[in-house]
Amino acid sequence: MCETSTAWPHTEAEYSRAWLSMAGYGWVWRGIAEYGGVLQSMRGIAEYGRSIAGYCRVLQSIAGYCRVLRGIAEYCGVLQSIAEYCGVLQSIAEYCGVLQSNVGILQSNVGVLQSNVGVLQSNVGVLQSNIGVLQSNIGVLQSK
Repeated sequence: MCETSTAWPHTEAEYSRAWLSMAGYGWVWRGIAEYGGVLQSMRGIAEYGRSIAGYCRVLQSIAGYCRVLRGIAEYCGVLQSIAEYCGVLQSIAEYCGVLQSNVGILQSNVGVLQSNVGVLQSNVGVLQSNIGVLQSNIGVLQSK
């Protein structure tokens, strides 16, 4: 069997007063219910904050990717400078090719000049012998 407590109301009037008293605390229950709604809203805010944090992580990744792209762009600038320098070197190489052609022409001219020197030297020899003949003819003419 259950024992009954003397603290609990036993008459209808006592029950009514107890219910009225509990009804007076309705604002407390309403406050608790509103607090539950606030907590529900805060959960939504927390989820929103988590999604923003995820978005921020995505933005950080994009920022890192942008730094990589900036580095690649700088490297492309360096490569472009190297390409321009290679163009200068190519022009120098073409000029060297022209000079090389001129060297070939000059070498063939040197060969012609050397053979002309040989001809001139033999002509000098002929002239010297002619001078010798003329001098001896002068000597003969002077002695007569």
